[in-house]
Amino acid sequence: MKKNIDFKALAEELAALEKQGKGKGHDLLIARVLHNMSPDRWAEFCKAYPSSNWGAIPLSELALSHMADSDANAALLEEELQNAIITEKFTEQLERELLRLERFGGELSMFSCMVHDAGEKCLSKLKKTLISILRENVESCDSMALDAKGHPLVLLPGAGPVRSRHLCETLQTSFAKRTKRQGQEAELVLGLVSIGHTEKISADGLLSRVEEALTKALAEPSRIFQIGPELLDERSTLVHSDEKRFLFFGGA
Repeated sequence: MKKNIDFKALAEELAALEKQGKGKGHDLLIARVLHNMSPDRWAEFCKAYPSSNWGAIPLSELALSHMADSDANAALLEEELQNAIITEKFTEQLERELLRLERFGGELSMFSCMVHDAGEKCLSKLKKTLISILRENVESCDSMALDAKGHPLVLLPGAGPVRSRHLCETLQTSFAKRTKRQGQEAELVLGLVSIGHTEKISADGLLSRVEEALTKALAEPSRIFQIGPELLDERSTLVHSDEKRFLFFGGA
């Protein structure tokens, strides 16, 4: 394409491809090479012509020339494109949830996780086991993606530090049981961040904080590191028997 890419022409081309692909049958991933298009220009295009089905990744000429060399390289490109689309939409969702949190209040949590102490031969299988467990435990209002290192990210709108911590512990238990049945040994490490509506933070800032929590979790005996509001203790969350008596009868 020309050096100054015509946004309108590109939008019409992508819209035509999207329209053609709608209907019954299998989904198809289409790769389109855009020469002289930087990530910043792509961001400008997405703001001018928002769409829910397109994502982009930077691609060097050398990398492009090698992609056609083998089926393995083509599969790698397909995986990178899929992850790029998912990550882009995940970030957009995160930005919306942070804005909603600021406007209406409440809580929000996000965690990242990784398989630790697993051999290279079984790592791929264990990662698939982890993804399966995550899908079984997250709710429809939650969002999932992969970070730049391939670690799963889970966004939990409306979930505070107590609920999200309990979910992380549940995931660890499920992962341990599943891997034991498979005759494998590995640990699930989780970095968790919880924030309230009074804290101002960007999407990139929150993602960086989650990455920091995951790194620190490796040094924790529980393999969970949590950043955010302190967990409420029993005194602040439970009504004790003497307090119940006062509430119902008055006095001692």
